[in-house]
Formats: sequence, C-alpha cells, structure tokens
Amino acid sequence: MGLLAILVGAVVGLLPAYLVQHVLDAALGGQPDQLDGYVGAIFVVVVVQGLAGVITAVSLASLGERVLADARQHLFHRLLRWSLGQLQEQRAGETVSRFSDVAQVHTIVWCTLTLFENVAFSLAGLVYLWSIQAGLTSALLAMVPVLMASAVLFGRWNKRVMTEATDTYARAGGFLTEILGNIKLVQAHTREGYEEGRYLSHLEESRDQAVRLASAGALVGASSKLLMMVPLAILLWFGGHMVMDGALTAGQLTAFCMLALGVASRMEATIEKVRAIMQAEGALDRVFELMDRVPDVVERAGARELQAPRGEIEFDAVTHAYPNATDTPVLRGISFVARPGECIALVGPSGAGKTTILNLIPRFYDVIEGVVRVDGIDVRELRLADLRRAIGFVPQEPVLFSGTIYENIAYGGANVGPEAVERAARLADAHDFISRMPRAYQSHVGERGAGLSGGQRQRIAIARAIVDDPPILLLDEPTSSLDVASEHSIRQSLEQAMANRTSLLVTHRPSMARWADRVLVLQDGRVARDGTHEPLLESSEFYRMLQESEGSPNATSPLHVAVAPA
Repeated sequence: MGLLAILVGAVVGLLPAYLVQHVLDAALGGQPDQLDGYVGAIFVVVVVQGLAGVITAVSLASLGERVLADARQHLFHRLLRWSLGQLQEQRAGETVSRFSDVAQVHTIVWCTLTLFENVAFSLAGLVYLWSIQAGLTSALLAMVPVLMASAVLFGRWNKRVMTEATDTYARAGGFLTEILGNIKLVQAHTREGYEEGRYLSHLEESRDQAVRLASAGALVGASSKLLMMVPLAILLWFGGHMVMDGALTAGQLTAFCMLALGVASRMEATIEKVRAIMQAEGALDRVFELMDRVPDVVERAGARELQAPRGEIEFDAVTHAYPNATDTPVLRGISFVARPGECIALVGPSGAGKTTILNLIPRFYDVIEGVVRVDGIDVRELRLADLRRAIGFVPQEPVLFSGTIYENIAYGGANVGPEAVERAARLADAHDFISRMPRAYQSHVGERGAGLSGGQRQRIAIARAIVDDPPILLLDEPTSSLDVASEHSIRQSLEQAMANRTSLLVTHRPSMARWADRVLVLQDGRVARDGTHEPLLESSEFYRMLQESEGSPNATSPLHVAVAPA
C-alpha cells in the first residue's frame, strides 16, 4: 500500500504543471470552457495528492517503527547472551546510548523509501520536460552526475562526522550513568565539584561535535542549493528567449519552470536523503559492532540435557583469569568436589577467588584451563538453560527490579505460583516484613529496591534464589547486610532451605563458616585448606584468625591482612 501510494503521489505530482500549462494557454487563447475544466481538475489533483501523502506517511511510519522494534529486539537479544566479562568491558551508559542510536534504522527506512519517491518523480518529470523542450532538458540532465557525485562525497564526510559525534555522546552518557549509579560515593567524598568539572568536559566535547555536525549539514544544504539553482537560472534565461522567439508558449515555459523546480527540489531532497542515510550509517556502525560481537560463552551444538540434577559439583584443576588481566590468574589449579546436599563455605582474603568459583558454575565465564562439572558432566557440554535452572544464585549486592515484591521473588522461576512465592519468602525470613507492608506481596519497590533496607533486599534476593527449588545454591555473602540477630534467623531458614541441596557459601562471617559441612580456605587462587571447623582451627592460621575476630572489637580482620599459607 505504501509503495503504491508513493507511485501514485509521484505520477499525480506531475499533473499540476500540465494543468497550469493548459490553464495559461486557454486563458491567453480566450478559451473559457477549457479554463473551467482545467481549474476543476487542479482541485481534484490536490485532493488525490493529499490522500496519497497521508497514506505514504502512515505506511512509512508503520514500516519504520516495525523495523526499529525488530532491530532493538535483536540487539537486546544479543546483549542478554553476552558473558559477564563482555558486558563489564562495555560501560552501561554507552550500551544504552547504542540503543538510542538504533533509532537511525528508522531514518534509513524513511529516507530510502522517500528517496524512491523522489527518484520516481524526477524520472517522470524529466520525461515530461523532454516532451516540452528536449534541448533545455538535456542541459538540465548534464547536471545530474555532478549532483550525485557531490551527494556521495558530502555523505561520506557526514558519516565520519556522525560516527565521531555518536562516540562522544556515548561517552558522555556512560559517564552520567556511572556517576548517578554511584552518587552515594560521590557525596560521601564531597566530589560533587570534581565530577561537575568532568561532566562539563564531556558536555563541551559533545557541544563541539554537535556544532561540527550541524556545520556539515548546513554546508551540504547550501552547496546542493547552489548546484541546483545556478543551472535553473541559466535555463530560465534561455527559456524566456525561446518564448519571445515563439519556440515555446507561455504555458509551456510555466509548466517547464514548475517541473524543473519540482525536479530540482526532489534532487536536492535526494542529496539530503543520501546525506542522512550515510550519517545514520555512521551512528549505526557502532550498533553493528555490538550486534556482530559473538558471545564468548555459547551453548555447544548438540548440548546435553541435564535431567533430574542431583547437584554434585566438581572443580578439576581449574585455572581462570579475567579477560582484562589474562596474565594474572584468579584461580590456580583448583580442585574439589561438593557432594549432593553438602554445604561448603568458601573463606579467604579479598581477591582469593571465592566469587570467581561461584561465577564459573553457571558459566557466567568459561574456564581457561581445567573442567567444571555438574553431576559428572562438563558444564560446557550442558544446555545453558538446563544448567542455570538447576542453580539458585544470590549475589553479594542484592538487586531488585522495579515492580512488586511478588514479581521480584517469582522472577526466580518460570512457572511459580503464589504458594511457592510465599514458601520461599518464609524460608528466607521475609514473609513477616512483607506481610506488614500496605499491600503485602503486591507492594511496589522502586528501582534497585529503593524503599527497602539492605537486609530486606537481601532476604527477597534469597527468596528469589530458592523459589524454583533448585538442587544447587550459590550464595555470595548472603548475610552481609544483616545484623547478628537477623543472621541467626536467616541461618535457621537457610538450613531448612538448603536441606538436600548442594550449597556453596562465600562468607566472612565466622558463624556462617562454622555452620557449613566443610570449609575451603582459599589463598592466592588455591585451596590452602579443605576441612571441617575443628581441624581447621589447628591447621589454618587464616581460619583461626577469622574465628577469633568474632566478638573481639580489637581483632584485626584476616580479610585485610597478609598471612602465610596455611
């Protein structure tokens, strides 16, 4: 429908010049009957043009928005499948900026189709101009290659300028997102003035790029007008002499001028559309870079299904380093087995690799050397969805989405109902405070859980992790935001929740470590000791210092001191 409307609009667009030619010739020739008919036809043409324009605009808008939505969905699909390492390499603000850049897809669709309309009108107009006066039309055609060449050259220049501008805008957006996300730290260190200065630098850079981009557009517009109007002025001079010589009628010259101006304006618009398309391509280049980036954690062809998982976890000589520090392994040849239903606490100083162990099990990253197995199967051979459905994960910093408490807890399972949500909340010691809220489970929480205390957010995060009854639980400091009384309460709940589940628990709380079936003491990326509470008090200096720090206000935390391997 849209293409048909474009063609109709292009053809009907020629008729006003034709009708004006005959109106003038009829008026000058004293033919009132023909004059009335041609004037009436002009009104009909205007109505048809208007209808065709409306249909074209609606069709192009619909098509453009559909293509834009598909492009954004495709980009979102790709980003969701990147590994954590790939996502952390890209600043969040810059990624969001790329989603804004995807809007240039709409520009390309719109400009391409209107370009088709302009070309159709110009070709039909040139044919009609040829029928009026071939010589003048030939002179006009001689300018077309010059116009097209200038369009391509200016377009390439604009593309480079636009690419640089979008990079600048993305950096500014990334900076703003980073600062607003860490505003508490900024205010705590009274760095408001410093950050204002940094943001001002980004704004000045963005302003300079915007001025440069606007200047490029203005130069292209002025140049295209000059290239179009100078030849037209020359043609009009020759056409006027032809009327005086009797080679053309006044109506023919008027029609020729109208069509020539129409074709010229369409050609000018064509140059502008080519410039806009190439400028949009400059913005989309960075989007395509994201779309073309292959996830480094992928599901293998013919991946195995994880059926009735028991929850056994095995690390076999695992060495791992993060992408931005490949020469500094975080884990060095780690090996251990967690039997089904066993709770293992991971303790050690900062940087020992505790959280990294948790991240490798659901394949947030892939190991560099060695093998991680679940139920005796290399996790890289399993279907990702099956593997991750078998795991409940509680991160160190509990994150909640904007929505209801019910939605946040139910997010941990595909098809969980109210009973499962309430059961998980009770196990996480969250049901009581949720019930006291005005709308209980339907109470809304703000972005990232605004309006809830750190402990409340942590309890909801724990409930989310166990709502789908996974056989494996990975907990990264699950009680870090809780006081001693709340920790005791949640430990009792977790003990019930962890029954018959394999649990890996990263903790610096001595009481939580004592509660585990086994404790792995990590130092320098290796398992320094593997045992239970009492033997470790004798064999591990780090573990002994950890236990002695509990309840001693003057004790130095072993998390921040160097100890000899024990």
